[in-house]
Amino acid sequence: MQQLGELTAHPALSAGQQAHAERLRQQLLEALKVKRQEAESWLGQQRESFSALRPEDGAGLARVQQALHTPPVFLDGQAVQKLQALQADVARRLEENEVLQIEALFSRITSPERRQACLERLQQMSGLTLA
Repeated sequence: MQQLGELTAHPALSAGQQAHAERLRQQLLEALKVKRQEAESWLGQQRESFSALRPEDGAGLARVQQALHTPPVFLDGQAVQKLQALQADVARRLEENEVLQIEALFSRITSPERRQACLERLQQMSGLTLA
């Protein structure tokens, strides 16, 4: 960005070229602003999703946790701090409840066969039978 700013005033460029470089710089700044706003909005949505979760909603918590693992790249420094705080809140809620941890891990299993095998192993561990 700094190089583009320097280019707009480079003495080897004509006035028209400098003006064109400045327009491009302004377009880039505007696009960056839009992307940062979108990233902030995404972060707000994740915070709202987390806040709306019922305490026993392990699958929902896992979804939020998964989304937070792939944040938008346009978060600024302050937003990154908010992201890290939200990640810590999600991790803390999971740590507080072992059942939520199990649900969150189970929800990551996408294969029906692996899910069934997991359920059977849990049944064996508990000594219970599921209908």
